[in-house]
Amino acid sequence: MPSLVTQIMDVAENRLRQLETCSAVYRPNRKSDFQIKDGAIILTHEDIESDAELSAMGNPAKVAWILPINITCIVAPSMDDEVPIDERMNDFVVEAMDALSDPQASWYTFDDLAINAEFTPPVAIEPADDSGRAMTFNCRVTYRVDETSQTTSA
Repeated sequence: MPSLVTQIMDVAENRLRQLETCSAVYRPNRKSDFQIKDGAIILTHEDIESDAELSAMGNPAKVAWILPINITCIVAPSMDDEVPIDERMNDFVVEAMDALSDPQASWYTFDDLAINAEFTPPVAIEPADDSGRAMTFNCRVTYRVDETSQTTSA
């Protein structure tokens, strides 16, 4: 069985793929393993953090972790597009947040794999050239596992 991290990332990827404005969701296996194209989303995660407050003693102990999922939304409009690029970028980021937070009543559990989740504010990424613009944000997912098993929620 895959790790709980992999399962949570799969849920995030599936939710983002439901976006009508999303042309592709990339989970790179190398730093540059994706194309910069309009409507692309790059999905990675940062270093996993400990959450001592939500961990619990026991045999086996319950260990709480925070998985910072990084979502980067790319817009690369055509030269004929008259919509301001900041408007397209902001709308695309909001759509990605909406996709991740669906269904609204239980989105933060990531299909019963997590305890909680929250978004960080989006941040614009300065473009290296005119090929596109991007914004990135994190979805910080808190989950708990048995100390002896990293594959199922505890």
